[in-house]
Amino acid sequence: MKRLHLKPERIRAIAEQANEFTSGTLSKLVEDLERVRAQLGSVRSKLGLLVDALAQGSASMTTLKQKIESLEAERSELEATEKRLKEECAAEQTQEIVASERIRALAQFQELVAGNAANPEALKALLARFIDYVGFYEEARVEGRLEVALFPDPVAATSDVLWTGEPPGP
Repeated sequence: MKRLHLKPERIRAIAEQANEFTSGTLSKLVEDLERVRAQLGSVRSKLGLLVDALAQGSASMTTLKQKIESLEAERSELEATEKRLKEECAAEQTQEIVASERIRALAQFQELVAGNAANPEALKALLARFIDYVGFYEEARVEGRLEVALFPDPVAATSDVLWTGEPPGP
């Protein structure tokens, strides 16, 4: 447990790699959002033209009604898609990993381990706050890959863990 500390350079590299993936996903979402907004503008423009044609009485009511209903349905679908894409973009933007925060969290972990070395129960409580999950993936008969997922902001106000450092903050 005391060897959970990673080198800051490795944490920065992991964060950079994850952020590149997030950035690529975000770029695709933004492109989709722009495309949907353009389609939505086109549909709204067509609806306006149909309303103008209806006001001028230049087309049959049945034909205009069918076109308006079709465009209204398309508009509703595009508005729902636009809303979903906005939400996905917002969610993706919150996924950015800030390496300095992860480095600080691991430093806090080291400090908490040292400060609670004589208290095994506190150390057990520590793990639940820092480690989200651990997975081992066997790749060969005697080899494998260990995956440890850490919580992004692990230290919360608790009574069962003694923290001797500065309070976390910006």
